[in-house]
Amino acid sequence: MSETTLLQVKNLHTSFYTDSGEVKAVNGISFNLDRGKILGIVGESGSGKSVTAYSLLRILTDTGRVTEGQVLFNGENVLEFSAQKMHTFRGSRISMIFQDPMTSLNPVYTVGNQLREAIRIHTDRTPAQVHERALEIPDRPKSPIRVVTGPQDDEFGDAVKLFLDSEWRISATSDRMG
Repeated sequence: MSETTLLQVKNLHTSFYTDSGEVKAVNGISFNLDRGKILGIVGESGSGKSVTAYSLLRILTDTGRVTEGQVLFNGENVLEFSAQKMHTFRGSRISMIFQDPMTSLNPVYTVGNQLREAIRIHTDRTPAQVHERALEIPDRPKSPIRVVTGPQDDEFGDAVKLFLDSEWRISATSDRMG
């Protein structure tokens, strides 16, 4: 792994276990991502792109398992992190923009409250710092991630991930480009 490599995925295999048996969703993907670079994983619907992203973040459903491989972030194998270390890692070092960010919004709470909650959970900021950070949203410069099509909820999802200042962002959607 070179000094410029941020992420190295080696021979990643992910399966889902159902009543009908094992379903192999990802079968040996490997790639490197250098700091400051953008990597696109392209494939047909159902080819394992989203499952790969979920595997990297360790957010698979209960029936899903990474069965083989390594996910090295700055040389550390993310697949070996404790639950607590992984919780801290998500949001502070890695974040994901889901295909439908609206599914993560709760209509009972304001967007501001939900943004502050995400910042509070994934950073070690004081309540005052969380509030100040949330107020910066309107002034934040545009991300290198551009929304080609989609409603405002996509932009909210982008804003939350950018505000967490993650080093590595995953966009699991088909309507984005760098």
